[in-house]
Amino acid sequence: MRRPAFLVEFAYLRAAAIVAVLVLHAVDPPVITGSAGPLLWPYVAIDVAAHFAVPLFVFVSGAVLMHVHPPPVGWRPFVPRRLARLLPPYLAVSAVYLLVRALQEGPPTAFEVAVRLLTGTAYFHLWFVVLVVELTLLYPVLAPRVRSARPRTLALLGVPLALLSSAYFLLKALLFLAQPDWVLSAVLLQGLAPAGYLLFFVAGMAVTAHPDAAGRLMARLTPARAAPAVLVAFLLGAARFAASLDPSPLRLVLAGLSFLAEPYAYLLAFGLALAAARHPFLRSRPRLAGALVALGGASYGIYLVQGGIIDLVIGALARIGLGPASAAYLPATVLVTLALSWGVVVLAARAVRSLPGKG
Repeated sequence: MRRPAFLVEFAYLRAAAIVAVLVLHAVDPPVITGSAGPLLWPYVAIDVAAHFAVPLFVFVSGAVLMHVHPPPVGWRPFVPRRLARLLPPYLAVSAVYLLVRALQEGPPTAFEVAVRLLTGTAYFHLWFVVLVVELTLLYPVLAPRVRSARPRTLALLGVPLALLSSAYFLLKALLFLAQPDWVLSAVLLQGLAPAGYLLFFVAGMAVTAHPDAAGRLMARLTPARAAPAVLVAFLLGAARFAASLDPSPLRLVLAGLSFLAEPYAYLLAFGLALAAARHPFLRSRPRLAGALVALGGASYGIYLVQGGIIDLVIGALARIGLGPASAAYLPATVLVTLALSWGVVVLAARAVRSLPGKG
């Protein structure tokens, strides 16, 4: 059974998002530790370019939910069914990460286990899954309002939502620098995460609920018009990193502007990604399109397992001389991690299907 074109396009976006996640997780350690050598600034540029990954996942989630579960949506059966899909793999993967942590650091307390499961901090990347759960709980309330609102009203609503996103991203950066107690940081960030990502969730729902208005916006998004905004976003993102190295007044001002511009840069990235997904190039190459759809379909499982795998891959590559200062480090890390993570997901899916009653 062929998928509707709409879902195929968003499968492409999921594929792009998961690759961007792997790129981010590959370049972040050498950028943060300063171990990239002469490749530091290229890695910073790549890091800035790939930061749309998690917001894009949220945008896609909003768009697909509005398509598959249009309002009116009751809390039941929508929320229990969706949580039944999200939580079992999350809990299984979290249990593995917690076990590894226990072997390295000693047995955790029940309080620590509870906090890590509720805040997605069993491993560094799992907070996103808890964010998806939080947005799932909000969807039945938001969906009918987005559907009934006029596009102009939603556009005006985007301004305060963008300010919320900017404030959240700034808070994240400040907490990273301050390094407070991990429980306080985890609870604070996860509690405020829905506000920080609500803009992208609503934008995704709006694209589905108001396709004509979205189409008019897309028609105006030409490469010539987008190029200056993309360049400015790159420069402001680089200025934020430069401010962390030398916090001069000018660099701090530019870093502040980067937080204000960040949500709009992500929205621009979504538009460009959606335009690329709708380009005839992919429709004319069925094998590539099929691979991207399969990758998009496996993206949630890949996201869950890739955190630990990429750390192992980075360590293994360093032992054979492909450390962060090597030009082969980034492509090797991303490709090997993607292959291993996808393989784990495929094997896990087969194991689940082989269980009694799951065939």
